[in-house]
Amino acid sequence: MTSVAERTADLMRQAKDALASAVEDMEQHGEKLPPSIEDDVLPDYDRSKFSNPRSMLVPVETAGRALSVNISIDEGLLGRIDEVSRRTGRSRSALLARGARLVIAEEADN
Repeated sequence: MTSVAERTADLMRQAKDALASAVEDMEQHGEKLPPSIEDDVLPDYDRSKFSNPRSMLVPVETAGRALSVNISIDEGLLGRIDEVSRRTGRSRSALLARGARLVIAEEADN
């Protein structure tokens, strides 16, 4: 995976966001994740393809167990969420999680 940023300070955040999205996609498609550095496995890749490459370790969270949370939300908005949930066949939780992921991805682009 490759990340590019104008400022070095932004690189880790962008790398974390990109890796989290890639891992989430792999999990959703049932793909096996590569071994973790915690398993004492370092990735082997051809560095000659890049000009002056740098490597860094990037932490990422993998899917965990579903948690029940208590939130407050506008009654009208909740009604609209429930309507879209019914129409799309998604649960309220799945719809809210998808919306949160979209906002997180959008923020990562800024």
